[in-house]
Amino acid sequence: QLYLKLQTSLAVNKTTTYISFKQGAFADHVGLYTTANTSVVATYKASTAAPTLVGFTLDMQNAQLFLTYNDLINPSVYSPQGITFQSNPLAYASQRYTLTGGTAISNSTLGFVVYANLTLNDLLNLKYTQGLAKSLATSYIDATTTVTVDRNYGVVTASLAQATAYIRDTTSPNVLAFYIDLNAGVLQIIADEPLDPNTYTASGFIFQNTPNASAMFVHTVVLTG
Repeated sequence: QLYLKLQTSLAVNKTTTYISFKQGAFADHVGLYTTANTSVVATYKASTAAPTLVGFTLDMQNAQLFLTYNDLINPSVYSPQGITFQSNPLAYASQRYTLTGGTAISNSTLGFVVYANLTLNDLLNLKYTQGLAKSLATSYIDATTTVTVDRNYGVVTASLAQATAYIRDTTSPNVLAFYIDLNAGVLQIIADEPLDPNTYTASGFIFQNTPNASAMFVHTVVLTG
């Protein structure tokens, strides 16, 4: 059964399902064996059991998602768009985020596990949402019926699953630019990923009148608040 499900052009419908009987495959009650014969299936009933998500791995470092289902999934028609991340099974809307895109990784094969790339926009939104996808305990997926399709292009069933593995982001953010308004007393920092304002430390900002901090006549001012 599993071998047949792994095939993409065999036994997927009535017109692709034949059986060749070798001569002597069966015998009747008087011992006469059948002749060689090839026959098309008389009745074909496709699998109607939709796959269900049973677990996943979230890799925040490489922006990848590894989803495990209880049945075969076809990566060539798979899209993670529509998957909703939430911080717990009963998360409020503020702790939920629905993916807007993403694609199956090209070397994925027909199987129970699908490898998908997250878009940069989705990755940044997951990082930005407080309390969501920050650890194994805060990483759940609500896979709706519109997420993807199985080998026979049938939809998957709705299911809620907690991450079975979590790979944290280990890349430090980089400051790209800053803007200062001396009239309003405002300093705006632009970084390459979301920053947590609760971690702000004034002493971590040093103003200087030259890019070279080791220059002989550099003038610096350390913020105090």
